Amino acid sequence: MLTATQLSNRSVSTLLLCMLLSFASAKAVAAKPAFDYLLHCAGCHLEDGVGMVDAGIPDLNEHTGNFATMEEGRAYLIRVPGSSQSPLSDADLAVLLNWMVDRFAPGVEAELFTEEEVTAHRRNRMHNPPEERAVLVEKIQAASADVNSATATVELSAAQQRAFGQLLFSDTSLSRNGNQACASCHDPGRAFSDARPASISAGASFGSDDKSLGHRNAPALTYVAQTPVFSMEDLTNLDRGASAEDAIRGGFFWDGREPTLEAQVLTPFVNVREMGLTDLNELGNRVLDNPVYADFVMGATSPSDVIEPLASALASYLRSDALNAFDSRYDRYLKGEVEATRKEVVGMGLFFSPGFTSCAQCHQSSTHDYAAGELFTNHRYENIGAPVNPQLLAASGYGEDYIDSGLAENPQIAKGAGSELVAGRIKVPSLRNVAVTGPYMHNGVFDELSTVMLFYNHFNETGDAGQTNPETGAPWQAANYPDQIVLEKLRSGFPLSPVQIEALTSFLRMLTDQQYEHLLD
Repeated sequence: MLTATQLSNRSVSTLLLCMLLSFASAKAVAAKPAFDYLLHCAGCHLEDGVGMVDAGIPDLNEHTGNFATMEEGRAYLIRVPGSSQSPLSDADLAVLLNWMVDRFAPGVEAELFTEEEVTAHRRNRMHNPPEERAVLVEKIQAASADVNSATATVELSAAQQRAFGQLLFSDTSLSRNGNQACASCHDPGRAFSDARPASISAGASFGSDDKSLGHRNAPALTYVAQTPVFSMEDLTNLDRGASAEDAIRGGFFWDGREPTLEAQVLTPFVNVREMGLTDLNELGNRVLDNPVYADFVMGATSPSDVIEPLASALASYLRSDALNAFDSRYDRYLKGEVEATRKEVVGMGLFFSPGFTSCAQCHQSSTHDYAAGELFTNHRYENIGAPVNPQLLAASGYGEDYIDSGLAENPQIAKGAGSELVAGRIKVPSLRNVAVTGPYMHNGVFDELSTVMLFYNHFNETGDAGQTNPETGAPWQAANYPDQIVLEKLRSGFPLSPVQIEALTSFLRMLTDQQYEHLLD
C-alpha cells in the first residue's frame, strides 16, 4: 500500500513527465519541417542548402526566394522530383516549402504555400528539371536586368492590371488594319464568342484583312482561364490503366499548342489570319505610341519592355469575375437560390448518370456530381468524330482535302505520345454558356445546339434512326481520322428519346451565366 507521501511524489513525477513529454512533442512539431528537410532533401542538398554543383544539384540559397515569388517558380518547387515524389502529404510538403523559403531566402516576402496549391501542381510531373530551372533562371535574370535599368515599368495593382487588360482586349488599333480587336471574335456581350452569323464565315472568324479565315471556330473565352497548364502526364481523376493519350491535359487553343494563358493571349496578334501584326515588337510599339496606355507602361522605352506586362494584363482580365461569374441558374440552384424545373432536374440526372449518357466522362472536372464550381470539362482531348466542315475548308482556302490533325499538331507531342496515337483529338471545351455560344464543334460545323444533341445521340441509335444531319438533310459528314473515334465512350449510354433530349438541353441552358440569360430563346 502506497503512503500519502508516496502518492504525492508519484503525482508530481507523473505531472513532470507529462510536461516533459508535452514539451518534447511541441518541440518535435516545431522542428518537423527541419527534420523533413534532412530526411527527404539532404540526399541532394547539404544542411545549409548547398547543392552538389558537379552533379547538377543547385544551391538552394541562390534562387529559392526568386522562385517563391513567381507563379512558374512556385510550381517548379512543388513539381521538382525531390518534392513531388517525396512521401510527405500535400499539407506537410506545403509546410516544408514555407520553411525552406524562410530558411534559405530570409527576408523574401512570398505568399505561403498552401495544401491546395501543392495539390494543384504536384501530380504534373516534370520531364526535365535542369531545363525548366534554366528557363526560370533566365527569366529571373532578364527581369533583374530590367529592374536595374531605366526601362523598368511601374508595377501595377491587380485592379490596374485588369483595367489594362480590358482596354487591350477591346483595342482595334492593335491589328494590322486597325479594325479588329480580341473582342471582335470574342464578344463580351455574347459570352466572349463570335456573335457574327456563322452563315457569313462558315463557322470561323475573319481576320483583320476582312477576308482571311482560319480552319477552326473561335471558342468562347468564359472560364478559359480555369484551364491548367499543358501537361502530357496529368493523371488528375484518371482511372488506373488509362492510356498515355488520355493523360494529356490542359493547354490553350483547340490543340493545346500554347501551354499557358500568358502565352496564348499574344498569339492572335501575330497570326496572319487573325490580327496580322508583323511581330510582337510591332505590338509593343503600338502600345507605347498610344497615350491611353501611358499610365500602364510608365518607364518602358522599348517594345520588348511592354510585352510581358501586356500578356499579364490580358491574362488578368481573362481571370476576372467578368469571365468567371459562376452565377448561372445551375450555380444558383446548388446554393438554394432558385428552384429547378422538372425538365432541368431530369436533364441533370441524365447528364451525370453514366448508365444513361456518356456526357460526364468528358465534361466533368470534379470527382463527384453536382459540385460547386464545376467547369464541365476534364480539360483533355478526344476524337468524337465531329464531321468535317467542307464549307469552311473551301472558304478559308485550306481545300476539301485538308485534314485537321488536332492534338497531333501540338509541338509538345513529339516529346511524348506518338502523334499518330492522338491524331484527330481535340480539346474538350467547357459547357458553360454552351447554349449561347454557337456555332459548335472545333470547326463550327453545326449551327444549332439541337443538332449537337442529335449528333451525339446517333452513336447509340440503330438502323436509319438519327443518321441524318437536320441542318443539311444528308447523312452526317465523315470525320477526320474515323478509325480513332472514341466509340467506346460515345456508345456507353442509351439512345435518348426526344423528351429526354429536350430535358438534357434544358439542363445545358441552365449553365448560362446570369448576364447572358437574355440571349436564350
